[in-house]
Amino acid sequence: MSDEGPPPLYRRKYLLNARFQLKYTLVFILLSSIVAGVLGARLYGTVRENSQLIAMDDTEANDAIQSQLKEQDRKVLYEIFAWLAGMVVLISAMGVFLTHKIAGPALVLTRNLNELAQGKIPKLRPLRKNDELIDLFEALHAAVTRIEKEVREEAALFEKAAESAPADVKSELSTMAERLKKYYA
Repeated sequence: MSDEGPPPLYRRKYLLNARFQLKYTLVFILLSSIVAGVLGARLYGTVRENSQLIAMDDTEANDAIQSQLKEQDRKVLYEIFAWLAGMVVLISAMGVFLTHKIAGPALVLTRNLNELAQGKIPKLRPLRKNDELIDLFEALHAAVTRIEKEVREEAALFEKAAESAPADVKSELSTMAERLKKYYA
């Protein structure tokens, strides 16, 4: 097995494991929304309280001042909601992007392990530069490399033994060598 292999793949699909990625993105959104909601409510309460204090004056301009303060309070409330919505969109995108760095390698590792379970030696491709789970992938790579080396050596031993074996054993040894070659072919 060559250590070089094909160049890293760049994917355009970011939801590789939607259940995993959306679950953690939702957790990020909920936690940040709670914090932002509490802070936004406190900010709006303070602004509204200040407006009510200013409006307590019984002057002739009271109606105009109260109207302006209500408009300002409404603007503050809309701005809080706009920032909260923007934060949710940004955290959603970042959540999917960040979990993609885990879901992608997990998908590759799962495929490789499934190939091993089917009795095939997988062709491992390198992970992307910024992916997570690289240590796990390197451990799998080391195991697969060792298995492949041993299977190739055993196939070569069977082939060599078949060359000098008596005719009645020769075909059986050749069959064993061919069977081992199927694992890495």
